[in-house]
Amino acid sequence: MPASVLARLLTVKELPDGGSSWPARCPLDAGGAQVLVASVQTGHRLGAVENRAADVEVLARLARDPVPRVRFAYAALVGDFGRRVPEGVLEVLAGDGQARIRRAVTRWDVPPAVRERLAGDDDAAVRAAAVTEQLWASAAPAVRESLLADPAPEVRDALAVLFAGERERG
Repeated sequence: MPASVLARLLTVKELPDGGSSWPARCPLDAGGAQVLVASVQTGHRLGAVENRAADVEVLARLARDPVPRVRFAYAALVGDFGRRVPEGVLEVLAGDGQARIRRAVTRWDVPPAVRERLAGDDDAAVRAAAVTEQLWASAAPAVRESLLADPAPEVRDALAVLFAGERERG
């Protein structure tokens, strides 16, 4: 859909037949993705996140969206649909002020330094989510020691699951 047509559609107050989900379904070129990402309507930006055809470079701007719900949706879906994740995006999301956004980043294959940073997060749920085989295999000894001494039950549980899996494979 050409960006000019999409921009006009965004001005329509009431769209018929499931109008709220059409941004996620319509074919988008880079110009159309830019129109959705730049929209003042949160729903349009959320639709861009869910659109399989949206340009990944354009979507990357959503990592810094002012609305936490949009950043969370982007963090949760950034690597879905076989999309390439632009360089630096996961690092931005891993530093987000919202714990649930940082936790969502742990789903993805983040660089080891970023995963180590998440393993030292202030939020115990983020630390627990950061505990993976990838982290344990590459973590600095200080990171491992910190996790082993972590008082949070969810971190201890994550470590127990990790070690149980290692025993089963070993």
